[in-house]
Amino acid sequence: MWSRDLRPATILFDSEPGGLFLVVGGGVEGTALSKFAGAMELVLKNHSSQFIVDVSEVDEWSLIAQAMVLATARRKAAHGEQLVLRGASQALREQSQQLGVFELIRSIDSHPARPSWGTSGAAGGNGAHAAPLAGGDR
Repeated sequence: MWSRDLRPATILFDSEPGGLFLVVGGGVEGTALSKFAGAMELVLKNHSSQFIVDVSEVDEWSLIAQAMVLATARRKAAHGEQLVLRGASQALREQSQQLGVFELIRSIDSHPARPSWGTSGAAGGNGAHAAPLAGGDR
């Protein structure tokens, strides 16, 4: 029998001088999807010009979770706002190739003051991946 050793999903909001942001960790799939969907709705209700979703601690996310992120980014872009993904590991980027998440949504390597969010050991960087949101540079 096949089994995975994934951490349960953590989904919480935090703040920094630039404003509110979302921190996501663990495995974002299965029963965690309803909580993640609720968080995406709150992201939509936040009307800052740029909203950051920190994914540096995400071990794995389902295609449904990726689709939620893409839909949220498109809805924010329709209002002149931008969703930015922060801290994605190379493994997460590879998982996301099927839907092209990181080609369609701008991403940055890490939090400027924290090279890693903790337990996974994801190394941060100081470069940026500037893939613009589909539909133009916002």
